[in-house]
Amino acid sequence: MFREEDLVPPPGTRSHAKKKPASYIPRPKNAFIIFRTMYSKWNSMLPRAQDPGNPHAQLAITDHRALSKAAGDAWRRMTEEQKAPYKELADADKAQHKINYPDYKYSP
Repeated sequence: MFREEDLVPPPGTRSHAKKKPASYIPRPKNAFIIFRTMYSKWNSMLPRAQDPGNPHAQLAITDHRALSKAAGDAWRRMTEEQKAPYKELADADKAQHKINYPDYKYSP
């Protein structure tokens, strides 16, 4: 399979994630993954604690499991028209991925 020296740890962090070989090619992002990334960035801009000036202020979600669930719920409530920009970004990412990795073939 792979030699130990072929496995590269994530840069600058310690992780429980499985080590990936140096030759690993990530899959292109789909529309939901792009939406979830943007949803996470939007969420990070929200206040972390209750704003005393606005008791109805929406608070940031700090638990990533809850954030993913909220993003999934939001995605399911969106219309196809609302999802279209994310699908266009996913198509562009897929096209760029094909240029960057012309011989790539997904293998789980």
